[in-house]
Amino acid sequence: MKIARAALLGLAVIAPAMVAITPVAGCRPSVTVSYYMAGTDGLVVTANARERVATFRGPGEWEAVVVASVALEAADEPAEVRRTYRPAPNVGGTGAAEGFVEVLLDHLVPSGSPSPDGEYTVSFYLKGLRSSQVLPGCSVVLDTTPPRIARLRGPGPDGVEVKEPLADGAEVIAQEALLRVSVDDRSASKLLAGGADVAPGPDGAFPLELPPPSNPHLDLEAVDAAGNRAVWRLRVLQDREPPRIAWPAGLDAAASSPELPLELRVEDDVALEGVSLQLNGKDHALEALEGGRFRARLGLEPGRNRIAVEARDKAGRRTAEERCVERFERFAWSVAGSGGAVHTSDPGIAPASFEGPEGREVAVAASFVPAAGGPAREVERRYRIARGKLEVPLKDFFPAEGPADGRWSLAFSVPGARLREEPPRSEVVLDRAPPSLQVEGAGEPGAAEVLVAAAVATLRVADASPVEVRAASSRLEASAGGAFTVQVPAEGVEVTAVDAAGNRAALRLRPAEEPAPAAAPAAVLPVEPEPAAAPQGAPEGAPPPGAAKPDRLEAAVIEDGGRRILEVKDARGRVTRLELPAAVERIERVPGDPPRFLVSTARDPEVLMAFVPGGAFPFGGEGFPTVEVGPFLMDCHEVTVDRYSRKADSAPAWLGVLAPEFRAPRQPAVALSWEDAAAFAAWAGKDLPEAREWELAAAWDGERRRAYPWGDGFAEGGIGGRWLAAPPRITDLEGDVSPWGVAGLGGGVREWVLDDLPSRPEHRRIRGGSSVHPRGGRDPGPLKAERFLATREEAALKMSKMNDVGFRCVIRLAPPAPRAAAAAGEGSR
Repeated sequence: MKIARAALLGLAVIAPAMVAITPVAGCRPSVTVSYYMAGTDGLVVTANARERVATFRGPGEWEAVVVASVALEAADEPAEVRRTYRPAPNVGGTGAAEGFVEVLLDHLVPSGSPSPDGEYTVSFYLKGLRSSQVLPGCSVVLDTTPPRIARLRGPGPDGVEVKEPLADGAEVIAQEALLRVSVDDRSASKLLAGGADVAPGPDGAFPLELPPPSNPHLDLEAVDAAGNRAVWRLRVLQDREPPRIAWPAGLDAAASSPELPLELRVEDDVALEGVSLQLNGKDHALEALEGGRFRARLGLEPGRNRIAVEARDKAGRRTAEERCVERFERFAWSVAGSGGAVHTSDPGIAPASFEGPEGREVAVAASFVPAAGGPAREVERRYRIARGKLEVPLKDFFPAEGPADGRWSLAFSVPGARLREEPPRSEVVLDRAPPSLQVEGAGEPGAAEVLVAAAVATLRVADASPVEVRAASSRLEASAGGAFTVQVPAEGVEVTAVDAAGNRAALRLRPAEEPAPAAAPAAVLPVEPEPAAAPQGAPEGAPPPGAAKPDRLEAAVIEDGGRRILEVKDARGRVTRLELPAAVERIERVPGDPPRFLVSTARDPEVLMAFVPGGAFPFGGEGFPTVEVGPFLMDCHEVTVDRYSRKADSAPAWLGVLAPEFRAPRQPAVALSWEDAAAFAAWAGKDLPEAREWELAAAWDGERRRAYPWGDGFAEGGIGGRWLAAPPRITDLEGDVSPWGVAGLGGGVREWVLDDLPSRPEHRRIRGGSSVHPRGGRDPGPLKAERFLATREEAALKMSKMNDVGFRCVIRLAPPAPRAAAAAGEGSR
């Protein structure tokens, strides 16, 4: 098609042409034919399908033949159409017979009506006549289609907005205030904006300045050479800011899961065209939600994952941003000694416990330095995690000849895995040699008993690990050079040394001169109780409520036919006989008031316990109902880190997560659930105290109740007024002692008791106060005295583990069974 020619020539007029035909010899006489033909000087562009192509005038006997080659828009090849016309007779003004022919454009359509748009190339000749010249032809373009805006183009390669066709009332979004408009038409067109002509630029596009924001509507009119017109009213919006991508918080943090849910928001001032996402360079599906939100679920690969998001708005502006997420394999480990060296005498201790993906390999490199000297050696072992957990025992690294004492430094790694952080190292000291206790100037090293001449003896202790030295019922002080001085009473004193590995050494000191034999204690004399004074239902020989005060009790342990009987005598001479349970392997009276005993069970040796006679008292405070409590022995101190560490099945994992400031051997054991505390008590052959037992031991002195375990004045307990970051040692609060000689009930740590809450069976009661900050920090505010009242009670889920909650144990006592019944019972067994 010759659209370019049409655009250059513009609208052509029908040019008249007069041709005289000269007769040739032997032919008909000469005739004169006149004709007017469109397009004889160029291309004619028309929108009228009935536009004449040629008009002929001449004699009535001739015929005109018109041959048209038609190139239709919808056809691939041009079609040829041939028409023959005979002039119609016409009587001219001279009386000669003439005829004329008018050839119409729609006569030349191959298929008839209606006339399709296209280019018509037409040639003419007169049938039966010879002519000395060729009659000129013509070219006509039939154009009935109005112009259209094919392209709106802004400055820059990214500022392009195309709509085909651009509908009336369409919305145009532009980046800048100037656009260029291209008009698509087969014939020449001109453009009017707001009624004014717009001159085309060198590239044929029309520069168009956008209206101000106060008048966002723009009227455009295009007129082509065929007279077709198109009118548009556009709503123009300017967009000067690209879209904004709001990523979710914490996306840059490392991920341990292979699947990452992603939700982001894309904000734009005008309208979004589209948002796309790529993960590690590959397209990824992105679900559109309401409010400009988008959602995807990403499958992360181990290592670095690149997330790329591109947002495009309707003004052609683009925003592309990237985020990277590191996927780490998730491992949890509890490593003994991660906060310092762990001393143990158990070669089977598990220095590390791993939780991670099934089948993952863990490498452990151990460096061993023997305690006896000699070269260090390196050992490496590899393990695979089975059923999600792996425990690495220390004995795996021993040589074939068996374990040797020394220091182990273990490093852990996971080959081929990306870890958020490196696992901590483990320092374990294997120490199975007990401490060496020696008295200066007397005795041999390792002796079980030493006679001393003075009332004060000086001791020295040798061991590879830190050692704690205790002296039962006697004063012990540390002196310079690692020595200890101990008071040696007439009846002697037993000194015990316990090192950090749990090894124990005992040494008994006695005066060189044997004291005179003591008289038999009055408590063992059979004194009949007064039945009228005993409460109803009380055990035989039990003192009445309020009759016994702690400083008037005498107690002794006697053997009675293979049974051990604790006999207690009050100030009125009443005797209570109580049988010690079989779990008690050894019990020794400690001098002083109130009565206290060193009690040993199979797994909890040499624990100082106070005797609490029980009785009736108002449980909960004055005005509350009176309850009856039987006699019992209660730990004088909370269970310590040293004591709990002997429970091998749970202590290693517990020590591994305990902060260093909570690990001193003489500190109360905390961060244990009620279930942990109850399990230890059962393992030790004891029990947790009931709430009423705990309160009687803390607040009742046999005659009246105390506000605090130590008395009625808050300052008397020596608690102080500030929070502590870690529990004090069990010997630090000297003033916090109850009437029965039980220490730390007010200001050590809070303590689990046996009782649950009827309304919440999964909760357990907590008694007592504590100066330890529950979140481990230091609070600048003062402590309130109400926190330490003897009646204070709280509750928590029994699986809770808190850094200010510990526990202590009790042994309940009952009157001995009658001898006949006991003998019958033995016979039945």
